[in-house]
Amino acid sequence: MPIHAGSYSVLSTNNTAVPFWPLAPGTSVEAATTLRPPLAEDPVASVGVFDIVIQMSQDNIVTKTETAPTPPLTGRTTQAGTTVTSMPLHWDDTSSRRIHICFAVATPDEGVPKHNQFEGTLRLKASYVKASGQTVHCVLDVALRIGPRQRSEDLFIFYVVHHVPPQRYCWVKLRAVDANTTKAVASANVKAEVLRDNFNNGFTNINRQVALETNKEGYVSCEGRTTLALPIDWPILFRATVPSHSAAMGYLPRAHMLRFTKDHLKGNTQDAPLRPDNMQLQRINTTQLTNRRFLLDPGHGVVYGLAAARRSQEWFGAHLVADRIAHLLQTRHGVPQENIFWTRTAGFGLIEPGSVNAAAAPETGAQRYEYNLSQRRIRIRNGNPTLLALSALLLTRHSGDTNAVLPVGAEDRARLLQINTATVNTITARINQQLQSSHRRVQPGSVRWDVTTNNYVYTRESTQTLPGGNTPPPQVQAFPITTQDWFEVDDAMLEVLADRSARWSLACEIGGDGNFQTSARTAMRTRGFVDYARTKVLRYLQQGSPQAYFNHGTKAWGPTPRLAYINGIDPECDLYLSIHLNAGGAAAKGQVLLVSRTDPPNDQIRLAKVFVKYVDPCGLGLRQGGVAAEEPNNPAAMLSAQNQRREKYTYFELEFMDAAHSSGGQGQYRYGELIEESRVDEMAEQIVAGIVESLLNRQPNLDAVTYRSTLGDPPLW
Repeated sequence: MPIHAGSYSVLSTNNTAVPFWPLAPGTSVEAATTLRPPLAEDPVASVGVFDIVIQMSQDNIVTKTETAPTPPLTGRTTQAGTTVTSMPLHWDDTSSRRIHICFAVATPDEGVPKHNQFEGTLRLKASYVKASGQTVHCVLDVALRIGPRQRSEDLFIFYVVHHVPPQRYCWVKLRAVDANTTKAVASANVKAEVLRDNFNNGFTNINRQVALETNKEGYVSCEGRTTLALPIDWPILFRATVPSHSAAMGYLPRAHMLRFTKDHLKGNTQDAPLRPDNMQLQRINTTQLTNRRFLLDPGHGVVYGLAAARRSQEWFGAHLVADRIAHLLQTRHGVPQENIFWTRTAGFGLIEPGSVNAAAAPETGAQRYEYNLSQRRIRIRNGNPTLLALSALLLTRHSGDTNAVLPVGAEDRARLLQINTATVNTITARINQQLQSSHRRVQPGSVRWDVTTNNYVYTRESTQTLPGGNTPPPQVQAFPITTQDWFEVDDAMLEVLADRSARWSLACEIGGDGNFQTSARTAMRTRGFVDYARTKVLRYLQQGSPQAYFNHGTKAWGPTPRLAYINGIDPECDLYLSIHLNAGGAAAKGQVLLVSRTDPPNDQIRLAKVFVKYVDPCGLGLRQGGVAAEEPNNPAAMLSAQNQRREKYTYFELEFMDAAHSSGGQGQYRYGELIEESRVDEMAEQIVAGIVESLLNRQPNLDAVTYRSTLGDPPLW
């Protein structure tokens, strides 16, 4: 039985009902107007036929199953006229929500030149049920015009059954072309979507979208129909991909955003559709960025310098995405590695072996020890200094998920002395000076690690021979150090510090409540966080790293050193990208690009609008409309006027990591999804597509596409 989902009618320019002849889909003018015995009535030749496919949105539409088959459509027009002024909208099937209608309207006599066209309105009616249970009735009006014996069959309507879009729709023809050759791009998959802002007074809960494709002339179409009816006064996104776009000769994904207004309705009918700027797709081999420069800034860090904002799980997700962005820029778009700059977001703490699970361990360690990054040496600055304690800090390794302390081998203990011969000699000279008055000294070559006493020792011997064989025998003494003694650190020792810091970060630096921390920790461990974080700590401090990396202490940079580094890169970068994951609770959803609350530069808003078109990590739409000012009670220092590169700077909050997992599993969070390799790749691909457009071929007239008109001067979004 057919499924009733609404109705349609035809109105005159005076908004009065127009009788029409319902026809079977596909009926031609000839079939509708040819006399077929034994019918006596003469057919009406002066008619126009409309053949339209309608796609309804994914809203909770009120439907009913008809109890009886629909009466057969007339299939022809007659002189006797018609009294039909409304017909039901029947879904072809429940999964597609697609409807095919066909009808004829009488047109003025053909002998009246320039006035022989029917002009009116097609009205669609449907209802949907809101989450609150309220039923909302929705009307769609779109202009029609047709002449005698004409058939308009290139028509497709995306009917968004929702309370937000205005009642009036606009006819549009959109074409996809090659950005370099302007030739048509055929067989592109295009997803048209009403911008989902996730506000209750906007579009939330679901995506309202329709799958389209380009025909051989490049026009966006559905079932070959290229004249599209779309809502006005709301941004519409078109996201195009061409199969096998990853191949060198393939196309990058391209997004296009349009907003139609009441002004576009003037003279707009299905035979005079609006023709916006073409959607320009770029072949990958034309998107080289060899001479471009980029700064990547994953949010938060490993042993983050801003202790109150420690969220290592967020850094992990953001850095995974940033790594993938860098990989794509280098391997696919020809960006030299030296043209990609990073803020130093993976640091280390001077964490003692027994403090891996102590939240304040980095701060405690910083009070007891001092590390010089540029000279790579360390000293004990406070407390009772012993070489045994220092060696434990530098040499003790850990194992397994419990961070079990492993014994330090005698060879490792001895190595600390071997690489610090100069310091050992200085200390030895100091001891000898202290012992000189008592005619004693450090036995040459006697400073060593002693496995018997489990300590660093030296042999003290007399410097004189007393008569009668009364010379004091040599004595083993603990080797003393002071707070002024600096010791060099080799690669293996630095790796120990990095590894312990990574383990501490996994144990103590995850933000959120206890349940989230447990879940995130499991996901991070599965994804290899400790190895990844340790590697990044060491990478930032490898030979050839920028001198700035060796300033501001051992911890990951907070906002102040990051801004100093960003402002100091010379020549400037073409783009600066800060990448974050959001937090806001189980029901939160959507990505947002933040801009300054106070006088954000217009170019920063323009840049964010480009990325809004592409970035949708979990297909959940936008947060706060996609481009929003920072929250007054949670300002982002990176967006302040101290950032001298805001015109080229974007601040991504990609998705809500503490929201419920899409699987709905109890105790599972979206964070686990966000760090999956496939999701990381997807986010990076989306951001890189936005990078390419922003630098090489920005969509024309994007300034005119606005959302709430609250950002920018003049309003840009």
